[in-house]
Amino acid sequence: MVVLRIPEGSALVKIEKAEPSVYFKIYDLLSYKKDYGKWEKPESLYDPYEKTFPVGLLPRVKKFLNSKGYRVRVKDERQVRGVKLNSSWNENYELRRYQRRAVKKALKEKMGVLALPVGSGKTVVGLRIIHELDLSALIVVHTKELLYQWAEKVEELLGVKAGIVGDNKWNEENVTVAMIQTLLSRGVDKLKNDYAVVMFDECHRTSAAEKFYQLGISLPQVYRFGLSATPWRRVRGEEIKIEAVVGPVIYEVKAEDLIREGFLAKPRFEVITYESSMPSFSERYKELY
Repeated sequence: MVVLRIPEGSALVKIEKAEPSVYFKIYDLLSYKKDYGKWEKPESLYDPYEKTFPVGLLPRVKKFLNSKGYRVRVKDERQVRGVKLNSSWNENYELRRYQRRAVKKALKEKMGVLALPVGSGKTVVGLRIIHELDLSALIVVHTKELLYQWAEKVEELLGVKAGIVGDNKWNEENVTVAMIQTLLSRGVDKLKNDYAVVMFDECHRTSAAEKFYQLGISLPQVYRFGLSATPWRRVRGEEIKIEAVVGPVIYEVKAEDLIREGFLAKPRFEVITYESSMPSFSERYKELY
């Protein structure tokens, strides 16, 4: 029996009561390369000294150990913290069938990525999850545009005041929208409110995987979700750090499904042929473009 224990207030899983070979296998399972070259030494998200790995990788590790014949017991000591929201849902936003399925899956799993294409209402799904839990939430974004878009939707859909952390502001409320850059530069220990839910928008940005990981493992919330329009198709290199924070993809809707159901418009493509002689790219690039 391998015990995987998640201590209270932690975003790490500790391995206990395992035979020595298990630790080596998990080390290899959670190793990756940054894809800089074949001679690069792999890194692992398993800490052999503390015998821990990030909580988002728990489903991966559990599935792997089961496939090798090991019995696994998950011991989750975390408590759901935060405060009640008493939110009131805006009835003008009636959820579509696929949105209801996404919310239901998220509430069941408590962690994971919801892959919803552009135009599918990712924000509505994210806020409905918060409404159903009716608990305080921290929403993490990476641009000022998203910062204010989310804040506006929080107030419109949930009927509660939105806090803003970013753009030279630090005003927390029971639902706070925060920029990842601000949280990293100021430190998550500066957060005064106790949030039950953490939600990352546009979590697929692998170019920011290191910052995403750095922030994510310092946030201990039980409920942790990622919203993505274009999730990674396979884990290679630093993409595993995204999974380490929010878990695997637990629900996905494809654009073609929404086109078929009439929620998105079907695109039409035309190939425009350039008839005259091609100008030099270096001399007349703007004209050619």
